[in-house]
Amino acid sequence: KELLNVYLRQLYSKQIISYNIPSALEIAEGILYNGYNENYLQILEMRFDYMKIIPTPRLVEEKEGFLALSDIKEISIALGSDARITKIATLLKYEIEELTGSVIKLTCADAEGLAVHVEHGAEGEGYTLDICGECGICVNGKGAAGAYYAIQTLRQIIHEYGDTLPYCH
Repeated sequence: KELLNVYLRQLYSKQIISYNIPSALEIAEGILYNGYNENYLQILEMRFDYMKIIPTPRLVEEKEGFLALSDIKEISIALGSDARITKIATLLKYEIEELTGSVIKLTCADAEGLAVHVEHGAEGEGYTLDICGECGICVNGKGAAGAYYAIQTLRQIIHEYGDTLPYCH
């Protein structure tokens, strides 16, 4: 237990993981099967060296390929979206424009080509966020709060990766 605590504190202090049950279980399992050695921390660091998003999403699936943010020309918000979504999407628009030097349209219509598509249901905080080469970036919130959190996650990904985003779900 003390060894597990040391690992967790080291990984947490380096911001490799946040304290959450799946990460703690994976680390404990690794210690049980691999035993203690100096290289184990480096292996764990590599394993958790993908998107550092706070709070840690329940699931992150990285896929093969990258999306050039400069290919995004529009942010499309579903008609009837909550006003908070328009506000955070406007902030996202300015951040993408500043990073890429492109002009981004903010619309309430279906976008054609690569765009940021934002939709949300009636209520809920859950969301899915997909970055791919087919549609660009798709944000689907269970409710307005979910869409807001998804856009905040997207902003973190942009701040981490810059103008070339990895395909992911």
